[in-house]
Amino acid sequence: KYRSHIDMVELKKVAENLMKRWNPSFMFVAAPHGFFCTPASVIANKEEINDLSEAWVAKDHQREYLKLLNEFEKR
Repeated sequence: KYRSHIDMVELKKVAENLMKRWNPSFMFVAAPHGFFCTPASVIANKEEINDLSEAWVAKDHQREYLKLLNEFEKR
């Protein structure tokens, strides 16, 4: 999901709905200030979302794609 800003109340609702269909599941969120990936259960229960782990995508790649995302957003 792309979000122009992180709204945890809204993400919690999305996570709860997602868990009704797929559990366990993860939510990936792209925002102008970074990428985030967290189990839907954590978002639903603790209302928190974590930065995308460098174990999944190296920080230099994240910066590169974030730059592309923000250039696209400007259009």
